[in-house]
Amino acid sequence: MSENQIPHIPDLELAQQLFVLSSPPLSETHDTVRKSVVERIRAEALAPLWLEYKHLLSFDQSEYESLKKINDEKIQELDAKIKEAEESFGEAEVANAEKEKAEYLAKIGEKDKAVEAYKHTATKSPGLGSKIDLIFSQIRIGLFFSDHQMVKSGIDDAKILIDKGGDWERRNRLKAYNGIYFLSIRDFSAASSLLLDVLSTFTSTELLSYDEIVKYAVIAGVVSLSRVDMKTKLIDSPEVLQVLPVQYSPLDTLINSLYLCDYARFFKSLAEIEGLYIKTSRYVAPHTRYFIKEMRKRAYAQLLESYRALSIESMARAFGVSVEFLDAYVVSRILSNNLSSDLSIIETNRPDNKNAQYQAVVKQGDLLLNKLQKYQAAVRISGMEKVVA
Repeated sequence: MSENQIPHIPDLELAQQLFVLSSPPLSETHDTVRKSVVERIRAEALAPLWLEYKHLLSFDQSEYESLKKINDEKIQELDAKIKEAEESFGEAEVANAEKEKAEYLAKIGEKDKAVEAYKHTATKSPGLGSKIDLIFSQIRIGLFFSDHQMVKSGIDDAKILIDKGGDWERRNRLKAYNGIYFLSIRDFSAASSLLLDVLSTFTSTELLSYDEIVKYAVIAGVVSLSRVDMKTKLIDSPEVLQVLPVQYSPLDTLINSLYLCDYARFFKSLAEIEGLYIKTSRYVAPHTRYFIKEMRKRAYAQLLESYRALSIESMARAFGVSVEFLDAYVVSRILSNNLSSDLSIIETNRPDNKNAQYQAVVKQGDLLLNKLQKYQAAVRISGMEKVVA
């Protein structure tokens, strides 16, 4: 199965545009995006989609009715094609005709009817591979409408079939789908593992472009990977190096400045990517506050790992922020368990492994001595009782 056989149905780029229209922070682009979406709805007769998102778009009832008529006529035509296949051809032709109808329903935004049609088509499809592809189509519908439960259910179903004999390419495709799902539910560690794994063999362009997969792999990785893994899997990755400096230079700056401990540069790039790549992404935007908080926390912790004590003034200079900001944000919000916000010197309380081991030995030794003393006393008393007798 080649990648050009995988239709962009439903088109997830259109879902991204609808997300932009639903996001108040992106209001500056709303007029341009709204015009583009409505033009596409008119050109492709996406009547159900227009009705579903009419609160975001310029809606015209009479024009909607005209587009719906086009949809109804096309569906009647596809039903006639299915009937003809049932009467004159075999199972393969019937399955293809039903798949064509399912794809059309998915394209125009008939979510429930499309899912039902895909499931019905699966009962007529003889091959395991074609059944898996139909599940992938349903997963894309779930991704389009941000239906996480539907996506998870589809991924679980695809895993079952792939374990029964799915080929390598479909296994690889499932990793990409699963990675995006984990990204959307804030499991950055699982998302990073899967997305980085598919970079060298990525073919799922119906899901996202290759550049976008690299971007999301880095976003998930920078917040979840250890310092050592971040170096090997992100900074030194040939796939990442091929894309990041050219297409996403602020993200490239972020991971390199964090690794090189250039915190002032790190914070500037963090603010930049928040506006460019985090808030603008339908998969990551719901987790913006969490992502920014975790990245700041990671930078603070990385600096403090090198010191027993550090002045707030020194930290402020390193981070390129004011002392007031550092005292208000770091102390009170992130490191509140270890710091006092009214101190001018920050002390870090890191566990000393050798000391902990020593204390454990001492404690166990004390317990052993206590038991020996009790045993000795018991033996002495027993001996005295025998003498008296």
